[in-house]
Formats: sequence, structure tokens, C-alpha cells
Amino acid sequence: HHTVAGSLPDAVAVVPVRADGRVVLIGQYRYPSGETHWEVPAGRIDGGETPATAAGRELLEECGYRAGELRPLPGFQPTGGISPHFVHAFCALDCRWDRDPRPDASEQIMVRDFSRQEIVALLEAGRIRDGFTAVTLLYALQLELLG
Repeated sequence: HHTVAGSLPDAVAVVPVRADGRVVLIGQYRYPSGETHWEVPAGRIDGGETPATAAGRELLEECGYRAGELRPLPGFQPTGGISPHFVHAFCALDCRWDRDPRPDASEQIMVRDFSRQEIVALLEAGRIRDGFTAVTLLYALQLELLG
């Protein structure tokens, strides 16, 4: 997957799973909806980065965790009919807390961990509005990588 001129660079999305099986999500306050949305860490791949390197960087920057193992999940095109933009997805297993997150100044982030049952309940209630998060959590559940 290569960046086409004028299109978005490819991105990564990471499902962080701690050694105890709990899933780490970031709560971002989104002004358009006036709600806090629970999301997996995600972001664009910088020039010269591999998808795995970018995934580890986003995990550390947004959550403050490092992965023991990065397991690739199926990737996806969030807007396939409009753009070739591609998301490389990972499940970060055996995550261990390293340091406080260092989000961008514009980001208001809370970090919280959830049980597998809580993740399922959020998905079933339609509370996960972010497409990157819903897709990657569903893949991680389907592949039995959570808790």
C-alpha cells in the first residue's frame, strides 16, 4: 500500500491488551458531539516508519504503554469507495505501562482499562462510534486475543 498523491498517508490502529487481559482505551472528548468517545490508539504512519514502528509509537504516545508482542490484525480501508487510504491494524499483547502519555497539546485524553465483558457490552450497545476502534476490537474478539 502506497500513498497516492493528494491522499491520506496510511495509518495504524492498535488494540492494547495488558498482561492481565484488560484492554486499554483512550477517552477523547469530541467537541462536535459533546461526548467522550472511547477509542484505540491510532494515527498516521510517518515517512520512513514501518507500520509496526508507528503502532508502537502511537501506543506509547497516547497510552504510555509498550507492547510485549505486536500481533498483526487484518487491515482495512475505512473509505474504500472514496480513497485508497489503508489502516494497518495490530493487537498489542502483554502491554506494560512505561510512562505518562504525551498526547498532542490539542488532545484531551483519558486512559482507562476495560474487561473483555465491558468491551463486548460497549460494542453491543453501539457506544463505540469510531470505525477504527470498532473494526479492530471486533477482529481482536473474533481472534480471541482479549482477556
